Amino acid sequence: MRTNTKQAFSWQQETPQFPVQYLTIREAAKMLSIGESTLRRLINDGIMPSCRIGGSIRLEINQIHQAAQNGALELSA
Repeated sequence: MRTNTKQAFSWQQETPQFPVQYLTIREAAKMLSIGESTLRRLINDGIMPSCRIGGSIRLEINQIHQAAQNGALELSA
């Protein structure tokens, strides 16, 4: 009987522990206290990472916080 469970279940170590939250352009711009066009420019310039979900642009909330910590953006209080 072969029991190589370490290899069979290694994918679980790479999955996030919690669900990823995404924001729309409008929600993220409001959180950052900037205009939607400014946020779109940051996305186009590669400063703010984003993805498309169902044809709409979405921003991962953790990446917004990470960009703010790196000094690329400032979060409103």
